[in-house]
Amino acid sequence: MNTKLSAVSDKNMDLTCSACGHEFSYKIADLMLTTSDDTTTHEVRQRAVCRSCGVREMESISWCRCACTALYVSLSA
Repeated sequence: MNTKLSAVSDKNMDLTCSACGHEFSYKIADLMLTTSDDTTTHEVRQRAVCRSCGVREMESISWCRCACTALYVSLSA
């Protein structure tokens, strides 16, 4: 999925770690503060780091409109 963050700025991105199954969520609007509007959800998934085990492989992305609390996403390259 190559959706630009700017196209889904009102949603949350839910990610699941492929190694340990840890699930976490991040507000797209907050992600846009540390990236550019051209950043895609695929790029975020590739760069996300699990706070629980430190792995960079995210198994899945889903969308949420609720006000979930963000746990952790590292956007360093």
